[in-house]
Amino acid sequence: MKHSESIKEICAALVKAQAAFPKIGKTAINAFKGNKYSPLDEIMTAVKPVLADCGLCVIQWPEREGDWLLVTTRVQHVSGEFFEASFPMQVVKTGPQDMAILTSYGRRYGVCCLLGLAPVGEDHDGEIQTAPGRQSEAPAAAAPVRQAVKQPPSAVKLRSLLLGQRVSPESARQLLVGLGVPPPVPETPEGKIDFSAIPEEFRLKAIQSLEYAAEAAAKGETK
Repeated sequence: MKHSESIKEICAALVKAQAAFPKIGKTAINAFKGNKYSPLDEIMTAVKPVLADCGLCVIQWPEREGDWLLVTTRVQHVSGEFFEASFPMQVVKTGPQDMAILTSYGRRYGVCCLLGLAPVGEDHDGEIQTAPGRQSEAPAAAAPVRQAVKQPPSAVKLRSLLLGQRVSPESARQLLVGLGVPPPVPETPEGKIDFSAIPEEFRLKAIQSLEYAAEAAAKGETK
């Protein structure tokens, strides 16, 4: 993440804004998974009046870097202070509609992260798991067998990197799709993400993207 030399004014404004943001519901349905999510236009409609009252605005732009699409989000304060972060995503399809969908996802992910937004109903405990109601769908006796199966190193690493993002289970699935994993994202019988079932080439690409984002953020913090 990058930020202005001073962040005193923007931090005070963000504290005020976060206390005033309305609850944002999930009104759109994911065509692949059937789950609900909050579309970008509704998120922006909900937060813009509050941001304006607090002297804040959100600026976003996409940039193409080889096989990657970099969507940058900046939260700007009237004082000139700002926070800025970029979210890289693997480009799998280059059609206009595909790029628009990828850009929209990056914008939604970026604005929620920088403004601290959590659409109603999401699980924010940092664990990539299913809802409690779905955990009982698989036979309990089969659990020890699945736990004993050795996971490929790349599957273990990808899971660890996603846990570090502290996103909800559904956001983790959407993030994987944004990183190039073909939808629908594989699941275990309990409804959790099955990282070992994701093809190795896509696991490695997702790991590369997440590590690139972490490295870029680290460099930004040292500036």
